[in-house]
Order: sequence, then structure tokens, then C-alpha cells
Amino acid sequence: MKQIAPALTPERPVRPKPLLNTVLGFLLGKLSVCGLAMPSKASANSAVSHSFVMEEIEREVIRSRSEKCGGGGIYPDRIGINSPAATKSD
Repeated sequence: MKQIAPALTPERPVRPKPLLNTVLGFLLGKLSVCGLAMPSKASANSAVSHSFVMEEIEREVIRSRSEKCGGGGIYPDRIGINSPAATKSD
């Protein structure tokens, strides 16, 4: 190895800056926590809204099938207790 330049002593001694280091550490920590919390919160909200949407879709499908079958349920081949055919008395 070839030495490019000899090591020199600094003109001013290097001193730690505890106040600056504390403030920077606090801000960096806060940003890190917020950065980790936001995706977690977003995924929790999307799971709740996804299940809500799926329940609403299921209700609407059942409702539309019920209306197509004359209100007797989702099985058109079966006669329900409250259907007009079941309560019809001749």
C-alpha cells in the first residue's frame, strides 16, 4: 500500500453535540414509527372495508334471488312455508 497523504491533527477538536443528536434521533424515530404505522393501519382498514363490501354483495345477491323467486327464498324449486303456493288452500 502506498500512503497518499499523512494523517494530520484537526485544527479544532471534534466535540459531540448532544442536543442536536437528541433532536435528530427523536425526529428520525418518530418518522420511522409513523412510516411503520401507516401501512399497518391502511391494511387493517382495507380488510374491514373488504369484508363489509363482501357482506353487502352477499345481501344484495340473496335479495335479488329472492325477488326473482317471488319472495319465497333463494331456492326456486322448493316451496317455502311463507310462499303463496304453500299457504294456498283450495
